[in-house]
Amino acid sequence: MQKNSNIEITTATQDYAWLRISAQVEFTDDIELKQKVSDANDLVKVLYQSGDNPEFEVFTLKNAKAVIADFSGNPPKKYDSNSFNLFR
Repeated sequence: MQKNSNIEITTATQDYAWLRISAQVEFTDDIELKQKVSDANDLVKVLYQSGDNPEFEVFTLKNAKAVIADFSGNPPKKYDSNSFNLFR
């Protein structure tokens, strides 16, 4: 991801609904953001103890686009990075 920052993640349900996210990864050293991630996830907290651990890396998604779709015949729902942010 450091050499090629373009990513795409896709997951699907057993009912054939899917979520596809495409974005560019941007690594950050923002200690406050790293601490929020650590506080929100017990496994991360166990592995890295705190947000100031230099081994713990966090990235944000820039120019993100998400599509939620299924085979219902309804149009897909589309979102871009201006419409969502997990840690606001």
